[in-house]
Amino acid sequence: MSVSGNVGIDNSERNFSFDSGTSTFRSNTSCRSGSGSNDKVVGDVDSSNQFWSGTNGSRCSAYSGVLAWSFAADGTLDVTFGGKPATGGATAGSGSTSTGTSTGTSTGSTTTGSTTTGGASTSGGTGTGTGCTVTYTPSSWPGGFTANVTVTNTGSSAVDGWTAGFTLPSGQAVTSAWNATISPSSGAVTATNVSYNAQIPPGGSQSFGFQGTYTGSFAQPSQFTLNGVRCATG
Repeated sequence: MSVSGNVGIDNSERNFSFDSGTSTFRSNTSCRSGSGSNDKVVGDVDSSNQFWSGTNGSRCSAYSGVLAWSFAADGTLDVTFGGKPATGGATAGSGSTSTGTSTGTSTGSTTTGSTTTGGASTSGGTGTGTGCTVTYTPSSWPGGFTANVTVTNTGSSAVDGWTAGFTLPSGQAVTSAWNATISPSSGAVTATNVSYNAQIPPGGSQSFGFQGTYTGSFAQPSQFTLNGVRCATG
């Protein structure tokens, strides 16, 4: 398989752990804020990668600020650090898809410009056994609307720090928001907790809302994620 354009940061074990196989690795970046195990990759690896081997590569300085992500309309994963796109060493927006199996698991924060099938990773806030349901309640009038969004943690552990991702239909734009910071104002957006509502206990929920404008016919988002995990809608 091809593994390209990924960014791995401060996983509890290795950021990248591929113990065997013939995968091709291109433009991947591995960063740590302290010490950690060296990455292990077996396959076709060239100099476009910056894997962790005791020191950070030059690209790591670009990955700072709040981690956020959402799914674009075409199903690809959009990841930002401090509002800036994260694309590993690849060109912004390029992305790629990789399939197969990776050995080992990642339990810190792994972000990617491509989609990798295999292994297990969690990102965003902390918590394992994550599951979620989103209720989206809009109220619209000609040219404008409000929406209240409730995110329920249906998983087995608390979420400490959350980012809800969704894509606004074409022609819609956010003008103001409450109980979350929403960025950007249109297209694939993320709503990130504010200081007083960062935690969602198992079975609990947090709500936020926003006001916006639209052109054409009003529609509502069809898909939502919580810290990168797709949620059911209710």
